[in-house]
Amino acid sequence: MAEQRRLPREARIGDRERESATSILNEHYAAGRIDTEEHAERLDAIWTARTLADLDLVFWDLPRTPVAPPPPPPTRRTTSWRTPLLMFLVAALVLAVALEVPWWVWLIGLVVFLKTRGRRHARAHHGCHGNHGSRPPYR
Repeated sequence: MAEQRRLPREARIGDRERESATSILNEHYAAGRIDTEEHAERLDAIWTARTLADLDLVFWDLPRTPVAPPPPPPTRRTTSWRTPLLMFLVAALVLAVALEVPWWVWLIGLVVFLKTRGRRHARAHHGCHGNHGSRPPYR
C-alpha cells in the first residue's frame, strides 16, 4: 500500500489493490471490529471500487493498520505426577500378584517414590541449590 499513498486518490486500481484491501478487511473482521454482515457489504464495495478514493471509503472508520493481537503467553510444560504414579501402581500390582509380595512392601515403595519426587520438585522450583539461607543480591 506504500505505492498507493504516492498515487492520486483518483487513480484507477486493479485486482492486486483489491486483494490487498480484502486481506486488510479480513484482519479487521478477525479482530472483531466489524460483524459478518458489514464484512460482506465492505467486500462488495472493495470489488466494485474503481479508484483509491473508493477504497478509502471502505476503511474510513477503521484503524489504518490493524493492531496485531498480543502473542499468547508462553506455555510452561510441566510433567504430571499422575502418569509415573499410575505406572508405578500398575507395576506394583502386577509384581505383587506375580511374586506374592506382601502389600506393605509396595506401600513403603510408594512412600519413598512420593518423598523423592517432592524433594526434586522443591529443588527445581524453589532454588535450593546449596545456598542454604543466602539470597542472591538484588540488581
